[in-house]
Amino acid sequence: MLLQSDRERLEQIKAYILKNLNADLNIKILSPMFNLSIPTLRRQFQKYFQIPIYRYISRERMEYAKRLLLGYTHTINEISELVGYSEPSSFTHAFTNYFGVAPSRFSLKSDFDQSNYY
Repeated sequence: MLLQSDRERLEQIKAYILKNLNADLNIKILSPMFNLSIPTLRRQFQKYFQIPIYRYISRERMEYAKRLLLGYTHTINEISELVGYSEPSSFTHAFTNYFGVAPSRFSLKSDFDQSNYY
């Protein structure tokens, strides 16, 4: 069982991640920022949110990218930067692995069937 202070800190970490999806986010950076060891952060985050921290970061980045793509106001290069990828090709690879379709084809496909992505 996590202490109330641990739960509050984990909520702060989650909020930080969501506000900084464009930043370099990984457990090696987050653990000292929140005064936790890497194993402790990994274990507590998984226990509290039922998802590994690296997977949570990836999921939130991909879901944000999906919303940006559906907004039709940003290029794929811009979106890749907004979700923390310095290389558009790395973003395209991650997005394709996550959704099963390349970002360049996603907005076209979603015009016909958005239900597959929600």
